[in-house]
Amino acid sequence: MEPITVAGTTIRPGESKFVTLPVARMPRGDTLGLVVRAVVGLKPGPVLGLESGSHGDEAFAIRTIHEVMDNLDPATLSGAVLGLPVCNPVAFETFTRLTGIGMTTDAVNLNVVFPGSPTGSLVAQMAHVIAKQYLPHLDALIDFHSGGLESAIDYTLVKQSGGPVAPKILELSKAFGSDYLSITRTDPDAISSISELAESMGIPAVVAMLGGAVTSGSQAVLDRSVAGVHNVMRALGMLEGAPTQNPRQVVIGDRKLARHLQGGVFVPAIGFERLGKVVSKGTLVGEVRDPNTYELLEEYRAPYDETILIMIRGLFGRVFAGDYAFIFGDAATAQRG
Repeated sequence: MEPITVAGTTIRPGESKFVTLPVARMPRGDTLGLVVRAVVGLKPGPVLGLESGSHGDEAFAIRTIHEVMDNLDPATLSGAVLGLPVCNPVAFETFTRLTGIGMTTDAVNLNVVFPGSPTGSLVAQMAHVIAKQYLPHLDALIDFHSGGLESAIDYTLVKQSGGPVAPKILELSKAFGSDYLSITRTDPDAISSISELAESMGIPAVVAMLGGAVTSGSQAVLDRSVAGVHNVMRALGMLEGAPTQNPRQVVIGDRKLARHLQGGVFVPAIGFERLGKVVSKGTLVGEVRDPNTYELLEEYRAPYDETILIMIRGLFGRVFAGDYAFIFGDAATAQRG
């Protein structure tokens, strides 16, 4: 394996290092930086990126990335792994999905501004650093997302533009091992997310949606996430052995994202134990009520005859109009992957 140089720091075969990618000077006098954790194996092979935290409240994969990298053995690793656990440290600091309005006059969602700009908003500058100093080192990427403080999610989003790496994206997405895959068609000329940018650079990207703050103490969910990474690494030839197949895996034909149309207090009707389960059409899954009068403002019911709950909001609390509520999949249109 050849040495890898990231932001002027060289990591040689057999070495593990942390490297900071500087972004911009902050008002308090320090430099905002993105920390890359690198492990380079002794054997030649591809470079896999493990990246999370473009949304500041999606912190579950931080555990996954460090669990994987803590246990990598450079002596048996073919290739290298570059972890970027916190893509957006500004949003992570406030533990919010979006970056503070006072820090940008443009889009505040990091995952819609790629490839970014060195002269744009702070969010755009972070995207630019990732695009120029992180992605070019990679041969494949796992882009992790999760639920936030009050939600959990469980599926893999497969973006298919019809480009040359689209088959590899599908192969690696299947290898991650989620029970549910959701394929979405994308325009190769309309790039805004890190996974779309990666694909345009010839880098297949798996968009792994798993967990949430409420699952952070679940060893079972962590084990599944780590196993998914290991299986992708086997598919890439980075670890010994052949990748396994999930016999339960299906491709969801239709899915619906339900957003809150009314602000108020959310009252869950189901718990997180129903994540990934199938419920019948019309099943009540949650309500929004006026916090002062407790008047019912809206309710959410399963839309399909056989509805898969692939994202659940499951905690009592305040919601704004436009917030994510649920993602439903249609089990009747699901097909074996």
